[in-house]
Order: sequence, then C-alpha cells, then structure tokens
Amino acid sequence: MLPNFYIVGAARSGTTSLTHYLGQHPQIYMSPHKEASFFVAEHLPPTFQGPGDERANRLFIRDRGAYEALFDGAHGKPAVGECSVLYLYYPAASAIAQAAPDAKIVILLRHPVDRAYSAYLHQLRDGREQMSFEEGLAREDERKRAIYEPMWYYFEMGCYAQPVRAYLDYFGGDRVHVVWYDEFVQQPRSVMMALFEFLGVEAAYPVNVSVRYNQSGRPKLPGVRRALTRQYALTWWLKRLVPARWRHAVRERALGMTLERPVMSSDTRSRLLAAYAADIDRLEVLLDKDLSDWRR
Repeated sequence: MLPNFYIVGAARSGTTSLTHYLGQHPQIYMSPHKEASFFVAEHLPPTFQGPGDERANRLFIRDRGAYEALFDGAHGKPAVGECSVLYLYYPAASAIAQAAPDAKIVILLRHPVDRAYSAYLHQLRDGREQMSFEEGLAREDERKRAIYEPMWYYFEMGCYAQPVRAYLDYFGGDRVHVVWYDEFVQQPRSVMMALFEFLGVEAAYPVNVSVRYNQSGRPKLPGVRRALTRQYALTWWLKRLVPARWRHAVRERALGMTLERPVMSSDTRSRLLAAYAADIDRLEVLLDKDLSDWRR
C-alpha cells in the first residue's frame, strides 16, 4: 500500500518533531523510516559525495516493493503518512500525484534565513561542516558540482515558492496544509489539532508536544556529544532507568543540552533577506499569507 498523506518538508522546519507527534495518534500510522525519498529517486545520484553523506545515502529507498513494505504495519488506520524533506527540493509533486492522486500534502515552512542557518548548525553539530556559515554559503555552487547532498545547500533549500505552487497545482488548495514553523513552536497543540482535523482523525487527541526533536546547534563539548550519540551510549542506562515509551524523549532532551546556538551576523542576515525577497513575495501571494515577519 501507499500513504494517503505526505509530509514534504521543508528541511530544518520541524519535520522530525511533527513526525513523532503524529506517530502518537492511535488513528495515524507513520512510516518508521523517515527520508525514504522514494518519489524523487530518479533525481538522486547513485551516491552523494559530501563529508558524512553516507548516512543520507543509506536512507534512500529506490525499490517500489521495499517502499510499500514500510506501510505493512498500518493495519487499517485511516491516516497513513510518510515524511521526506527532499520532496520539497526535488520535483516530486507530479510523481506523488500519479501514484496517490487522492493524497493529502503537509508542508512545513520556516523563515528561509533561519532555516538556512539551522541547516548550517545541523552540519556543524554533526561534525560535517568545517567552515563558517558565510564560507559555506559561498561554496554552495561548488558543493553542488561536487555532488554534496542538498542539506549542504543552505540558501537554495529555502526557496519555497516554486515547489509549493507545484503541490497546489497537482493537489489543489483543499488537500495542501501548510504548517508555519513559528506557530508550530509557539502553539504546538493548536497546530496539531488543526492538522489532525485536516487528516480526518480525532482532532482533540492529546499528544505529547513537550519535546523538540533533532535540534541543531554548535556542540558545547564535542567529545561529550560524540559519546552520547554513539549507538550504545544512551541505551545502557536508558533501558535500566527509563520506561520504554519515554526513552526517545529523554535522549533528545539530553542531546539538546549539549548544544549552544550562536547568533548569525547582522550583515549576513541582511544579505540573505535581500536574496530571498522575491521568493518571499511570490509565496506571500501564492498562499495569501502576510509574511512581513520574514522580511526582517
């Protein structure tokens, strides 16, 4: 079987947290494999070549049977979903519409400058980025030519208007639901209730939205974080001290405490705001949404 709803990005806009929250709902089945990226397989190279891109290469599923097997555990649940952020970067709307024409689409959108910086901090957190944010931006085209995975494309992955338009064209406004990152962070319960209603499940179901997953930042003590992220590091004591249903949340809280979030330079922010201005204008008209906060 195939999902009947897709979370298509944007990257670094809360998709991991949203996936965890949705998975708590008894009427929703979420694929246990995030970032399968099946519907953009034709656009992916055999392998990405950037530092640490091996993990991304292992995530992609290119075989239809293997992809459909992800949903064998759905057991008749009314809402079945999958999340792959590359569906907003590569042209996926047509392929999804052809395979699942009645599907619903969920798009998370974040201030593009903040999203870009979060992507940089994500790479820095994982020890993949060795340059400053400004140097990484300057090397973006070079990294594309060297076949780095799109998480390295700090600027380009924040250009939303064209892919959002494609989803609206293929699925229609009534089957596309936009989650705005700032609202998601500030009012997660109301955002989840609206999303549950969109998906046709019990809107008032109380999910735990207290944990933020996959946070980005600069490691305060890199050696400590490396130790905590090893395969076995947290497993030993979590299994002995923490009930199974809470282990993932406890792990994420512990990892979040190892990070600090340096501030982007004002000059860099101004330069990026100017670069994104035209795309923000198009998106504002497309979604009939006041995006004045995105201009500062």
